[in-house]
Amino acid sequence: RRRHSFPTRRSSDLLFLRTLAWVRDHQADWARGGWYDTIDPAGVASGLKADEWSGGYHVGRALIDGLAALEGAG
Repeated sequence: RRRHSFPTRRSSDLLFLRTLAWVRDHQADWARGGWYDTIDPAGVASGLKADEWSGGYHVGRALIDGLAALEGAG
């Protein structure tokens, strides 16, 4: 019996879109730019928006991977 299975293309597309909607609604700071690094269980954003890990590589890679996922979903 298989214990794990890989997601289908449709299920991974839906997961990506749900994650994107969550980031848009809870993590993005639309007033001042950037993303908060911490969201508490009540959905309140806090913490840093810029540090050594959110530099050009990580932000750029996230955008490139996100665009590639969206192109594949269409």
